[in-house]
Amino acid sequence: MYIYCDIHRHQVTYTDKRLKPEVRSKVEQILIAQSRKPHYADFFIFLSETGCRLSEALTIQAQNVDLEKSIIFLISKKNEKPRYLPITTKLRNTIQELIKDKNPTDRLFPYSKNTYQTKLKTIRPALQEAGIDIVTGK
Repeated sequence: MYIYCDIHRHQVTYTDKRLKPEVRSKVEQILIAQSRKPHYADFFIFLSETGCRLSEALTIQAQNVDLEKSIIFLISKKNEKPRYLPITTKLRNTIQELIKDKNPTDRLFPYSKNTYQTKLKTIRPALQEAGIDIVTGK
């Protein structure tokens, strides 16, 4: 799926890299059930709804979120090009809570990459048990 955005007079093509809706729903249920702290669930919902890389998600600041236009701006870690992630209806509620009371330069997810990778490792067996390969999304 390609989405055309006209942001600051630049043409941006967004490739939808999210999991298929039925797989995404199963993954989110498992991630939320396995997440003891809300910030884990918020982070995993964010990854699931945007399809962005873990390292990219950790760089997003409150100022990169435009709720009015329903987009999140980031610089791709892969090729250093600007990317715009659409904010889904489901993601909007999570984002609104995340940016509440934050300064513009505060990151949405203030923890380290290792923190989230460790949590993901503990959740991986539950995903595999449900027949979901986290790498391929199938």
